[in-house]
Amino acid sequence: ITTCKFDPSGLAALILTFGRFCPGTATLSDGTIMITGGADSTTTTIYDWRDDSWNVGPKMKLARGYHAMTVLSDGSVFTIGGSWHGGTGGKNGEIWHPSTNAWRLLSGVPVAPLLTADTGGVYRSDNHCWLFTAPNGYIFHAGPSKQMNWIDVTGNGSVTPSVMRESTDRMNGNALMIDIGVVFVVGGAPNYDSGDGTKKAYLIDINDGLDAVVRQVGDMEYPRTLSNSVVLPSGKVAVFGGQTTTLLFSDEHAVMAAEIFDLTTETFTTMAPMKIPRTYHGTAILMRDGRVMTAGGGLCGGCAANHNDFEIFVPPYLIDSNGDLALRPVILSATQACSPGDLITVTVDSSEDHDFELLRVSTATHAVNNDQRRIPLTVLRVNGATFELQVPSNRNVALTGVY
Repeated sequence: ITTCKFDPSGLAALILTFGRFCPGTATLSDGTIMITGGADSTTTTIYDWRDDSWNVGPKMKLARGYHAMTVLSDGSVFTIGGSWHGGTGGKNGEIWHPSTNAWRLLSGVPVAPLLTADTGGVYRSDNHCWLFTAPNGYIFHAGPSKQMNWIDVTGNGSVTPSVMRESTDRMNGNALMIDIGVVFVVGGAPNYDSGDGTKKAYLIDINDGLDAVVRQVGDMEYPRTLSNSVVLPSGKVAVFGGQTTTLLFSDEHAVMAAEIFDLTTETFTTMAPMKIPRTYHGTAILMRDGRVMTAGGGLCGGCAANHNDFEIFVPPYLIDSNGDLALRPVILSATQACSPGDLITVTVDSSEDHDFELLRVSTATHAVNNDQRRIPLTVLRVNGATFELQVPSNRNVALTGVY
């Protein structure tokens, strides 16, 4: 196991490299990182950032690789899929709860309704599901299959079909929760390891019970598969890298320019290009100073597509009209812990109008980051440079975790 920490200019970012190829990942309530399956296909490991330690957790009931995970409001973790390792098919849902520290199979949550029509068969068709705890307490399965579903994990669990997102599956696309009960989906291809990427993007509103409303928005400039997307504090979404046509372990067909989706206009704007292709096994993640780190790509022995480096993307909101780094407000003090429904008190160094959002600390693997969650906060009262902010009272919205 190698851990590489770096803290340039107060970024306090962390990169972890570990010998478990293609696991599932999730950020738990206390900010520790749960890593499951992969090449060691039933194992659970917990990384604790507080003392830089790795701890063995309970083994899953089913062996998995390329599976998906998501955290629920009570801090439990749900996983499903993952036929890349440990045998093919039957990778049904199971759940881990912190009070028991054990995994439990959910007999009422089969993986079959979530499968894509990948030409590679089940080996590929249950990979990397997009899963989000919804305001109604269910897990919303947004893809990559065109058929979306609602998953209930109470008791033995159940799966209820939702609407079709579109007419084609979107493996290796991106999905992220960019607002309360709003999921953004972009890019992808019909199959995991072949096919042309798409320019299409969708907004899915899951605020109304078990009804999901899908709306197509403006297209990207470039079709993309194997790209990575990051929700920014502004509510815009930055999309990085990928390929116009899927070709694993290759820099061919690479898309170099970043794009930003504006939720207000529902259109994309092309940004500066990256210097290094970020295709298969690339990643992107928001840093605490508002910039984005894009990294990796390749991981195929000695091939030319291996990129053991990273780049930093500076979003437009950090640049002033002269092209220089903008003067930024400084948070002088803030409430350190809260529960759903609480007020947060924040003092900044200026009394100007400010917007406030919570962004959940997240983990990413294989272009999937089910932990991403942006929660806009309501400003209730302002006293000079001190602001009082209302946290949503719904625990399925203000999901447990570190923000």
